[in-house]
Amino acid sequence: MKRSPYPTENYRAPSWSWASVDGHIFHSGGDPVTQETQIAEIHEAQTVLRGSDPMGAVSGGLIKMKTLMTEVQYEYVNPELEHRYTTYVCKKHDLSAPFYPNWAFNLPGSHHIPSGTSLPCIILGYTNHTMAIVLQKVGSADHTFERVGSFFVNEPEKSKAWFEDGRMTELTIV
Repeated sequence: MKRSPYPTENYRAPSWSWASVDGHIFHSGGDPVTQETQIAEIHEAQTVLRGSDPMGAVSGGLIKMKTLMTEVQYEYVNPELEHRYTTYVCKKHDLSAPFYPNWAFNLPGSHHIPSGTSLPCIILGYTNHTMAIVLQKVGSADHTFERVGSFFVNEPEKSKAWFEDGRMTELTIV
């Protein structure tokens, strides 16, 4: 999967938006989350426009929500390859799933996240597959995060195992 080496330099969109990512966007193609399978509760979602054009640039945004959160460890599988082809996985106990970061974490610099780092992740709901959003804490505020990637579990029987020790958490994603 070809990915951008670093996050965008200039603010373009909140981290939870596909518009914040340079490069390819991955869509899982699974069933949508319904009221029966939903776990997350969205309390507030907003974007702040940079100007008066409702279809124009934004200068900020957030989602406040309550959902199931747990920790996963992510690793580089083949870090010796060129950054855009490095493979990443998320692991927890005996579980493993491909991880799709928003940028190449293995490059040096301020956005480097070492292999083996534990990161919080959340789930929106269970369907025929599970998409988990992987986060990173932002600043010193409690429960404020940015999205740094996602992983997918295509085996419904294993989906709940990823979050069996998770806690319902109120959080903000910027």
